[in-house]
Amino acid sequence: MDPYAWQHRPPSPLRMDAHGAAQPERQHGPKEAVKAMIAQKRDVSYVQLALSLKRAQIQRLEAYAARRAATLQQAEETFEQDALEFDDFLRRNDEEVQEAVRQANEQARIRQDKVRASEGFQEARRQLFLPHT
Repeated sequence: MDPYAWQHRPPSPLRMDAHGAAQPERQHGPKEAVKAMIAQKRDVSYVQLALSLKRAQIQRLEAYAARRAATLQQAEETFEQDALEFDDFLRRNDEEVQEAVRQANEQARIRQDKVRASEGFQEARRQLFLPHT
């Protein structure tokens, strides 16, 4: 049976009083009164069934939302941890680059000193072996 069938049924014979409360219409005998009462009880049962279905659906959606929120929280924490690790990597990499540049500059200076010394020795050697005129 369709749990939403009550939504497609014609309304039971109720009328509204001055305060907005539903009152059964006056019937012409006990059979009609019993039928009206049964129809009203059926309508109430359908509404209660629909309400319980909606509550169950709300509970499922709330549980799903809680799981998604926990997943999102975990993803945010992982992202923050990864960002910290990446910042640390960048810092260490920058330090290594600076150290490599310093060492390269030091080796270039040493090489230049050796070249100057070699040029000085070559000049001294030429001076020694040049004929004096």
